[in-house]
Amino acid sequence: DYKIVHLAGHGEFNKNQPENSGMVIGEHSFLTTADIENMSTVPELVFVNCCHLGRTDHKAEEFYRTAYRLAANIGTQLIKNGVKAVVVAGWAVNDQAALRFTDVFYQSMFDGDCFGDAVRKARKVIFDEYQDVANTWGAYQCYGDPFYRFYREQDSREKGEYEFVI
Repeated sequence: DYKIVHLAGHGEFNKNQPENSGMVIGEHSFLTTADIENMSTVPELVFVNCCHLGRTDHKAEEFYRTAYRLAANIGTQLIKNGVKAVVVAGWAVNDQAALRFTDVFYQSMFDGDCFGDAVRKARKVIFDEYQDVANTWGAYQCYGDPFYRFYREQDSREKGEYEFVI
């Protein structure tokens, strides 16, 4: 029962065995859209920083051109579950740029910005600071309410009082 869930890891897609596709959570074990569909509680925001792994060859080329679909499936299922805002990486990203995107995004959200503005700010920073890996700024697919905020005027909590679980 958390308001924010952040997942970081690796994703795999097996075109021939779709059941062996998803976010890797163990040996031969994947977090799939079916798992997400069966979640008993629903957080408000989910950030899935999950890159796709695999060997590139001519057979895998079609997958890499459409790898964003795995992210889209996860994002769409989370929204169907009732999550208010979802960020999910659609393709492999540069680690340093991904870390910077995450920092800017969360700082913006904790400062009171709405979801859409936080994403825009993070994308702009990555676009400006990581031009050598220019595709990272656009890798993050965003779903949900662009006006969603962590804090509302009626919130009685003090900003800065957070409980984190890893």
